[in-house]
Amino acid sequence: MRSRRLLRTTVVAAVAWAALALPAFAQSPGDSAYGWVEPDDEGATVGAEEVVDNHSPGGGGDSGGSSPCTWTPVEADLVGEQAELIFSRMPNADYVWYLQECTNPDGTTSSTFIPVEVTDPDPAPDPEALRASAQDQLRLPTPNVRMSPPSEQVVHVASWLWLDGAIWQPRSSSASAGGVTATVTAAPTRTMWDLGNGETVICDGPGVPYDTRRSDAEQSTDCSYTYRTSSAGRPGNTYPVTATVEWQLSWTVTGAPGGGALPGVTTSTSTSVPVGEVQALNQ
Repeated sequence: MRSRRLLRTTVVAAVAWAALALPAFAQSPGDSAYGWVEPDDEGATVGAEEVVDNHSPGGGGDSGGSSPCTWTPVEADLVGEQAELIFSRMPNADYVWYLQECTNPDGTTSSTFIPVEVTDPDPAPDPEALRASAQDQLRLPTPNVRMSPPSEQVVHVASWLWLDGAIWQPRSSSASAGGVTATVTAAPTRTMWDLGNGETVICDGPGVPYDTRRSDAEQSTDCSYTYRTSSAGRPGNTYPVTATVEWQLSWTVTGAPGGGALPGVTTSTSTSVPVGEVQALNQ
């Protein structure tokens, strides 16, 4: 079954149905109305319910003793030259054509072709526009750098690297309009650590927090780095360490077609880390 849309329609002109000559361009008695208009299989608005009214499609029947009229939708090509006349005078509008057949007070009937300009007051929402809006509203957390030892790192001693675990979960944002909802979801995939000395470490996750209550033999991590030289003589006598989280983005939509993968994004934070040396004394 084809969907039906209630469109705002404006009666533009009435053209008398006569074979002898093209009639003058005249304004219809009713200047606006509501009518049911259905798209055909190619999307053109050429079908409509037949309605009975005094003036225009979708009206409320007879009033004030006026002659009742039947409005029937017709194809524009059935109107022929009369349709071309209307289009030549108003080329930038879209129309649905109706055959208006009225019963006159004396019992005779008259027929008129009526072009009705059609505009959609509530166009279908654009899923891509909703996706862009949802993505603009998506807020991703900034990673917090954690290292052990907790203050100064020591050369030749492995430094544990990790982020607060709360960051490592998907984040979503949605935008809706007209029964269509687009949702953008970001999921963290890995962390890239720039250790400030030209070297990097990539970890598939947030890393494991170091537990000071446990011995080194009782815990392990797959995200660590060992400095070979101290930061002495560097600006501030520290290394600028940066943790960057890579997020995989995707989107889904309900109420319309769409969805799929999106280009990934990153969030990062930097901190200054001193790295020192432990001197051994021989006695």
